[in-house]
Amino acid sequence: MNKREGQGERCYPSGNIYTGEWKNNLRHGEGTMNWMELGQQYVGTWQNGIQHGLGTYIWILKRVNGSQYAQSNQYQGEFFEGRRHGKGTFYYAGGAIYTGEWRNNKKHGKGKLTAGSGRVFECEFDEDVMIAGLNENKVPPPLGVLPLSESDSSILGPDMALNIECILEKIPKRDRESERRQVEFVVLSHHMELRLIYGFYSRLGCSHPPDNIFLLSRLQFWRLLKDCYIHRHGVTLTQIDRFIREEAGLAETHSPFTSMQRHEFLMALVIVALYIYKKDMM
Repeated sequence: MNKREGQGERCYPSGNIYTGEWKNNLRHGEGTMNWMELGQQYVGTWQNGIQHGLGTYIWILKRVNGSQYAQSNQYQGEFFEGRRHGKGTFYYAGGAIYTGEWRNNKKHGKGKLTAGSGRVFECEFDEDVMIAGLNENKVPPPLGVLPLSESDSSILGPDMALNIECILEKIPKRDRESERRQVEFVVLSHHMELRLIYGFYSRLGCSHPPDNIFLLSRLQFWRLLKDCYIHRHGVTLTQIDRFIREEAGLAETHSPFTSMQRHEFLMALVIVALYIYKKDMM
């Protein structure tokens, strides 16, 4: 009756491609949608043109130089009217895995977080915000990963450890632990991209060191901030550098070639984020 019905493939002018079942001109049933310009894919069930039921959504991530790398974020589970809703598992590119309940595209309810180091935590979320403490199930870390001390409740590994107590002192005491957990969770979720960025910028303008160890210099970090258009937020690199030094309690840097360890780099990014978005936080 002049309508798309049954099995078929549609190639859109944008280059996107849908292959699967149709009903009354809409994607309906089992099908695969590839968003070519975004590098994203959904495989699963559809209802009246939108994702509904069980499916898998894959985000293809990019390196900072534009080329793809193998790992990507991936969600497997239930969808409701185009949103992650119900029970599902999210595989982060950095190796972390969250399995639990979702509502309107956000983690909501009880779930389990498995860190890239192999440590497992029971979590409870409210609109993507952790509201319950993490009760750690003792899981031995994989070889090559140093165990944390019993008093260290951080979900990050030793080389990713954050010392943001100076920042947390600026917010009410009752919210500090929750806020620290939130920051750590975000860093954990993106640690692969953060490692790639650190590695990329630490190699800019450098010859190959004999020990094959690249450390990010202050000059390279400033280059990163400039590439991220930090100056468009009405702040200069000099102001940002001073703010990082004051908040982190660091000595004044007299050389642009002073190196930054990875944990110092992460702490600096958190401080920059606070400086830029503190009005929104309020």
